[in-house]
Amino acid sequence: LYGEIETLSLKKPKTIGILDAWIRASYRVIDIEEKRTVWKRNSLTLRLAEGREADIPIPAIDADTAAMERQLLAKLGKQIGQDLYGYTP
Repeated sequence: LYGEIETLSLKKPKTIGILDAWIRASYRVIDIEEKRTVWKRNSLTLRLAEGREADIPIPAIDADTAAMERQLLAKLGKQIGQDLYGYTP
């Protein structure tokens, strides 16, 4: 598996003091013996808040941004597992 995190942002665009955490990544599975890509995800964007949670603003003051980053990375890891194995353990 080879991939990259293209963007990881905690700030809501054009808004001061409000957080809106999201991550954009791409990844691919490469068969190194055949020297070819066997599966790829060109671009995937995940937001920390989904659905109704996304409507509730998160103030930047006293926010645990390190925890937000960890949660985004965990969400990305879960999605990669779903893509590769078809389920989440």
